[in-house]
Amino acid sequence: CQNGIIAYILSLVGNPDTTRDIQQETNVVLWRKAGEFKEGSNFMPWALGIARMQVLSFRRDHQRDRHVFDDQVFKQLTSEYAAVPVDLDDRQ
Repeated sequence: CQNGIIAYILSLVGNPDTTRDIQQETNVVLWRKAGEFKEGSNFMPWALGIARMQVLSFRRDHQRDRHVFDDQVFKQLTSEYAAVPVDLDDRQ
């Protein structure tokens, strides 16, 4: 079922690295909640429900990340850095 879980998470976040992180967290929760799974029921919808909750948790946690600059600040930082003359030969 891992391929299906990965595909589901990737369709929601669009980033392979983030997908792998969320997949690992999903697997931890699946392992922890294995006793709650009802034998005879369909595992995949249950697992995807947990993956969905992990994606929502990831999004919530990263919305509060103060280390992410908006596009305007990022452009300003990169343009100011590009304007600083750096003589790498002297430093080497």
